[in-house]
Order: sequence, then C-alpha cells, then structure tokens
Amino acid sequence: MNFRKIYFVLLSAVVLALLVSCGQPVLEKQLVKSDFQLVFPENAPENLHQTVIDLEMDSRGNFYVTDLNAYIVKYDAIGRFEKNLVHQFTAEKLIGISAADSGYLMYEAGIISQYSQNWELIHQTHSESLADITYSPNGKTILMNRSGLAGMYDYVLQTYIDVPDTNRLKLVKLIRPARAEIEEDSYLDYGFSDFISDSRILYTQVYSDSAFIYDMAGNLKRARKLKSTVEPLKQNDTGIPYHFDDMAVTDDAFYLARVDQAASVQDTMYINLVEKYDFDLNLVAAYKLPVPITMSIPLEQWAISYRKFQVYNDRFYFFVSQPQEHLEVYDAE
Repeated sequence: MNFRKIYFVLLSAVVLALLVSCGQPVLEKQLVKSDFQLVFPENAPENLHQTVIDLEMDSRGNFYVTDLNAYIVKYDAIGRFEKNLVHQFTAEKLIGISAADSGYLMYEAGIISQYSQNWELIHQTHSESLADITYSPNGKTILMNRSGLAGMYDYVLQTYIDVPDTNRLKLVKLIRPARAEIEEDSYLDYGFSDFISDSRILYTQVYSDSAFIYDMAGNLKRARKLKSTVEPLKQNDTGIPYHFDDMAVTDDAFYLARVDQAASVQDTMYINLVEKYDFDLNLVAAYKLPVPITMSIPLEQWAISYRKFQVYNDRFYFFVSQPQEHLEVYDAE
C-alpha cells in the first residue's frame, strides 16, 4: 500500500469517527397552528374545561379531558363530543386518568378506580397520597410516579398489580431511590414517566435534563444527559432550572415541551419548542412553535401531576391555559 492509499484510509477513518461522535443531524421544523377544535356538547356548562389538569389520548386517537370542575369528557379522534364519562366526583382530590386499550384508571387521592372500555366500574383500590398514574399498554401493571413527594416514600417510581377480590394493590417493584430527603428538595426527583412497552419504563428528570429507561425488575438499562438545541439553562428566580414542562410518549419516541426561560415567570412556564427523542435517548428532531404558549395552572398542588400535552400521528396537542383554557393543535411544516 503506497503513501497516498495509507493517507486516504487514515483520513476516511478520522472523518467516520467524527461523524459517529457528532451523531445524526437534528431535523428542525416549524409548527403551524391547525384549525382543529373540540366540539363541545350541546348545552355545555359554562365552567366546562376551565381548569384542565389532564389530557389523554388512546391508540385510536380519542381524547379524554379532565378538569377540576368535575368533568371527564371523551371526544372522538376528530374532536366531536362523545360522552361525559364521570361528573361530580371529589374534584379537589382528583389527580387524573390513564387511558389504555384495555380500560381506564381514574385516580383520586386515596382511591384508584378501574373502568372497562365502556366506562363501567370494575374495581376500586386504596392507595396513598398524590401520584401520577399510568396503565401499562396491556393493562396489567400500574406505574405510580411520586416524584413530587419522593422524599416521603424513598422511591420515585413504584409498580403495582391489582389483587383480585381485594381492595388493595400489590407492590411489585420500587424503582429509582429518591434523591430528596426533605420536601424542599423535591425538585431533585421531579419528572415524568410512562411505559414505552409492556416491559420498559421511561423516566425523564426535569432538573438534570436526563432520561432513564428501566425494565420491570427495576434494572437501569439506559441513562443519558439529554442533548438539546437550546443553550444550557440558568437558574430562574426560584433558584431551580426547569428544562421542560411536560412529556408525550408515542410508540417509537418521546417528546419534551421545552421551557422558554425568557418568557417564563415564577410558576408560569412558557414553552416555544418541542424536542423529539428516540428510545436510545438520542435527539432526533426539534419543532418550533410560532409563539410561546403556557399550560401552567395557578393551583400549585396540581403541578406534580398535570399532563396537558400529547402527540398523535405527528400532530401536537396542547391544552393551553392562557388567556383561557382551550385546546391548540399544531402540524409540522
């Protein structure tokens, strides 16, 4: 092999190494507001969806909107009202629901109610305190995220299964020990979680801007400090940098609603960017909103559990809170 061939081989190896180290290029797109709207029922009460704390979608694209005025309303995939599933529940204790093809969970502080696809009550079980709940895709496992109160429970994530013929859940696994030892440090554990299959759990940590994947035995399978197209955040007025305000999960990716620090004030978080990651925790796309929006609600105690952002068939759904609560839908150009 002559000198030119050796030089060419070495140069090719260096270029290849640089490409691998840089990773795949990030696709950047602009989001455009759609004219999609929810069609409210006839004679809808004036307070319907004035304070939304939960937006869910099932695999068929149906919507489930939960608000603090004691309504859980189902809309079909094109936004038409189907039915009011539950009303006049104990609104001040409601945390939200979780939708799966096998059925639904509704969580009030202290009680988890399980419903069939026809929203018939199957079972009620007792639980403790506040948590964000998620059904596994097969409906067999319940994931509880106690990140806002993790210091009280020693662990951030817990999995449970229902015990037939009892009113109790059986603890299966404690996942991820809490970093917080006192309530004031709860931000160290605050994050979002979801099943990414029947056997894997995704947890994203807001403070460290990191993601973790666990198996059902609680073993950490992958962890990474997340890359982003925005500059590293500085501490805000509260002394705590919030990197993202919500998370949506699809069959092959997860999306983080990035906080716009320049527009955010105190407890009102504005977002102007959504970033998409694959389940190897690689950043693959960034979607820019035309103007900043906020999903924040004024009742601080709900902040650990409200989920108001979903992605379905490459459409982005946000239940924004200002100037008044309403659903905004965006498509990528």
